[in-house]
Amino acid sequence: MDTNDSSLAGRLTGLVVESLEEFFARYATELTLPATIGAHLVGPDAVADLAYTLGWLHQIGVNEIAGRPLPEVITRTLQQVDGPETHSFFSYRVAETLLRFGPFDHNDLLSTMTEAERANLRVACDSTALVPLLDGLLPRNYLAVIARCELARQRLGILEDETLLADLVTRTRSLITANRYGYLDESHEGLGCFDIYAADIYLFCEPLAPLLGDAWTSGTRNIVDLVASVAMRDGSSISWGRSTGVLSIALTIELAALVARHAAQAQTLSDDPERWTSLATNASTDIGQWFSGGLVTAHQHRSPEDYRGPKRRLQMTFDLLGKLAYAAAAFNESPPIEPPASSVPIGVEPFPERDELIPFSDHAAVWAYRDDRLAFAMPFVSGRSSDYLPAPHNPLMFETPVDSTLACFVPVVHQPGSALSPQRRFAPGETPTRLERTTLGIEVEHSRFVETRAVDGAGARNELEGNRRASYRTRDGMLEVDEHLTFATRPAAVTITVPSTPTRPLRVEVAPGSHPHRVRRVPVDGMAEWSSAWSSFDAVTEIEMEPAEEISLSWSVGPASRVAVTLNDHHYVRTVYDPVVTRVSERTYSSPDQPADVMHLHWPEWAFGFLRSVDEHARIADRLRATGTRIVWTQHNLTPHLDEPEIYDPIYQVWADACDAAIHHSEWGRGIVTDRYRFNPTCRHEVIPHPHFGPMLSANAFLDRDDAARRLGLAGDRAPALRIGVIGAPRKEKDLRLVARAVAQSDRDDIELVIWSSSFTEDLPVDPRITAHVYESVDRSTYDLRLAACDAIALPFTGHTMLGTGTTADLVATGTPGLATDWPYLRESLGDGAISMGTTVAEWTAIIDTLDSDTLLRAAEGARAQQARCDPGQVAQRTAELIESLGVTPP
Repeated sequence: MDTNDSSLAGRLTGLVVESLEEFFARYATELTLPATIGAHLVGPDAVADLAYTLGWLHQIGVNEIAGRPLPEVITRTLQQVDGPETHSFFSYRVAETLLRFGPFDHNDLLSTMTEAERANLRVACDSTALVPLLDGLLPRNYLAVIARCELARQRLGILEDETLLADLVTRTRSLITANRYGYLDESHEGLGCFDIYAADIYLFCEPLAPLLGDAWTSGTRNIVDLVASVAMRDGSSISWGRSTGVLSIALTIELAALVARHAAQAQTLSDDPERWTSLATNASTDIGQWFSGGLVTAHQHRSPEDYRGPKRRLQMTFDLLGKLAYAAAAFNESPPIEPPASSVPIGVEPFPERDELIPFSDHAAVWAYRDDRLAFAMPFVSGRSSDYLPAPHNPLMFETPVDSTLACFVPVVHQPGSALSPQRRFAPGETPTRLERTTLGIEVEHSRFVETRAVDGAGARNELEGNRRASYRTRDGMLEVDEHLTFATRPAAVTITVPSTPTRPLRVEVAPGSHPHRVRRVPVDGMAEWSSAWSSFDAVTEIEMEPAEEISLSWSVGPASRVAVTLNDHHYVRTVYDPVVTRVSERTYSSPDQPADVMHLHWPEWAFGFLRSVDEHARIADRLRATGTRIVWTQHNLTPHLDEPEIYDPIYQVWADACDAAIHHSEWGRGIVTDRYRFNPTCRHEVIPHPHFGPMLSANAFLDRDDAARRLGLAGDRAPALRIGVIGAPRKEKDLRLVARAVAQSDRDDIELVIWSSSFTEDLPVDPRITAHVYESVDRSTYDLRLAACDAIALPFTGHTMLGTGTTADLVATGTPGLATDWPYLRESLGDGAISMGTTVAEWTAIIDTLDSDTLLRAAEGARAQQARCDPGQVAQRTAELIESLGVTPP
């Protein structure tokens, strides 16, 4: 077949072929597998999996690999099989590969082999030596695996006695029907350990389906429905327990292939096969990122559990490629499936909103939840490792350390141990004592705390006497938890730990009135123990509760909005974002493809490197929209200070069309902006005042007026009764001549006007009461000296192309009066801190002549009265609330 075609079968086949070609080119140029990969021996399981994968490619119609005819490559691979060491899964994979070329005694591949090689492969197909181990020693799913081995031997014509096969089929039927829903409990004791193998066993059993009858069909339908309910956008089917990560993504593709194959045979395994096509398309879109250079990348910057660790990297590579080749073959037998050509992002339709508690047994279940801001699967099953505890799971959002004792998202009791094991952790694990669905969410109770351990950890099943009752609910994109803990004795330490990744930081909050506690964020990037099957964590948030025999605490967790901020180091931006660092995750904007929920735009004229092209601005805006990034635009200017409206007004219009939310600093500003620009009809408009700059002030801002003046070199023989200052950068709207001429015409001889905002071209009257300095940027302490040295700051703004000025933020922060024109922004931002001066020189002169200390005192009090309204913390919280209201990238 053409491995370059765009059908789902073609894409999967192409990935398998490309990966194998890379493997052979790098590591097996003579078709001989290396003895080691990455310092680990290559085992017989890897050889069997490679042969199996090649066999599926042969069925699909691939003719060659590594420049050799495919039958030759399969033959050479089978000649490397270690018969006595090949068993279980790998036995049936060898047997089924041979079966594609005929029965054992008349097999096209075996006809070219020696008798010793044929005998070796006959042994490889036989796993009956494992049968005595099926009762309690091997995992329960091995029963179905050995049954499949025997079926393959029967079909090859090398099964001399079918009694064992019949017995294994009967036992397999009993295995999958023991649970009323058809779910496999992996624990031998019936504890309720439900994980990925509850689904995978039906794939193992597919060749046995005609022998298992309705037990297989009904169980498969239930599993298909389960996975459709808990599947995640990264393609994962089951996201908790062992064998997850890329194996979970492959399972989604395999199940979709199973549904498609049986639909083609008029056997319905799903009432919504089209949705399964979408699930498979979604899963297959990114699975290629899990392979590089012919090897799986599951061990790099993330980790599978120890069972599938680096020692089995090559086996895992071929195992996965075999699963994808199987799926490609199944899709190849079905009607052609083309990737959607719609502009709607792949993966949106397969994930409808849901909120259901899906039972596995009387005490075990999974909570499947999804809305437009939150999604997770929370298992309530048996298990003591981090992978099985009752935590929300959603790859790339909610993850836990893999195969670990590090319990997350649940209360953990830390107890000192021995010299050999200095720490022991106890968590609410195993199946709950009580599990109920309520109108608000889920209530669960665990009547014991169990010592955590690795997936395959051995040793005593230690427990701690205690009780946990928890209520779960969701609200506004957060998972909220009410915890009530009781202990027989006071514990040494109790914590809740929440890990997060760089790509999806989490927001953790503790409700007021909770038990005494401390919250801290600890960096863990680069630490091997802090990795999941999908990611490496960069930080953990720890809630440490004061030890007590009884603890009640309410906390919540949810995705923090990822905000790409333009001009991120600007003092205004820092004032808005620094107070909400635990609430939103902001970083400097780098490109429209940067992973972000929101791009917060400030000053479009400067945001993208002084970009003046309308088409380029439109391209960036269109790309942001295409990637699902929402756009928030804080309106600082009506048109840029660059005085080129013919260039920049069309650019501003681009962003008005694109933005999802606009922040205005005043009601007046909102009106004038919306009159000038046509906004996206769905755009939200919020008036959030400009924050005052109190947190930025240096000690100089609070100096005595005359002391500050002396430090600036302003003090003469006699200090003036009134010193007026003009601060900030020159603006064409800032009429310095207005205030200077008013002072020059004043009859007062006890005033001083100091202008720090003059341009080189400013034509100001010459008057001994007026000092003018050409504007230069100064540090904060110098700027604060200037504020402290003045009784009032003149704000002689006469034009209205500006929407605000940061100068008023300084006046509010310091309680300094402002001498204001009729610019509406000044009155709205300063309130009674603005002394209305009029718009003409005569009006300004008249008021300056009568300006007294009582008027200044009242204005100073009026400016300070604005501090609560313009409080940076409140402004930051309102900004964060607006950003959060836009939601996050669909989880």
